[in-house]
Amino acid sequence: KIMHFFGGFLVAMFWFGFTRYFPLIIAFTFLVSVFWEIAEYFYGIYKLKKFGTKECMTEMRDTIEDLIFDLTGASVWLLIFSQVIL
Repeated sequence: KIMHFFGGFLVAMFWFGFTRYFPLIIAFTFLVSVFWEIAEYFYGIYKLKKFGTKECMTEMRDTIEDLIFDLTGASVWLLIFSQVIL
C-alpha cells in the first residue's frame, strides 16, 4: 500500500509542474491510478492463462484500497508541499 501512496504522491508532483489547478491534478492522478489498476488486472489474466497462477489476480477491495492510497498520496503532496512551492 505504501507504494500506491508514493505513486500518487509522485504523480501529483509531476502534474504540479504543468498546472496549479488542484482538481485537475487530482483527476489526472485518479486517471493514472485507474489505468494502473486495469494493467494489473490484465497482467493477472495473462499470468493465469500462461502459468495457471492466481497470485496476481486482485480483488475489488484491493483495487479500491489502491485507488484510495493513490489519491491520499496526491492529497498529501497538494496539501503540504505545494504550500512551500507557491
